[in-house]
Amino acid sequence: MGGLLHEAGADVGITFDFKSIKTVPNTLQLHYILANLDDDPAAMRVKEAMFKAYFSEGQDLTDRDLVDSIVTGQGFTANWKANPMVDDSLTANKDKGISVVPTFIINEEHNISGAQETERWEKFILRQLG
Repeated sequence: MGGLLHEAGADVGITFDFKSIKTVPNTLQLHYILANLDDDPAAMRVKEAMFKAYFSEGQDLTDRDLVDSIVTGQGFTANWKANPMVDDSLTANKDKGISVVPTFIINEEHNISGAQETERWEKFILRQLG
């Protein structure tokens, strides 16, 4: 999967540096921050800055000061308060049996968890058609 991500990232100007990642954060607080930006269209910059910090630079997104600086660097203030929209989404996904990202739900009956190679998707689709 790493090779596929590196290729796909290169096509859109994203560098993945998985070797530099030392800490895998629980992203709940990050989801709260993003949800608390109230759908401001400019909030996508915050998400992109978080992704770059983590996936390209291996920065530790469990570091609250770092996250605050990422958010303020994009012109926002980090609101760390819990957000019911995030909590409701987590509950709904758990009820559907979703516990990993990404999960793909096809025709509301097939859950495919995790990133999959193209060949695996092709086999699944051909089985469904066939």
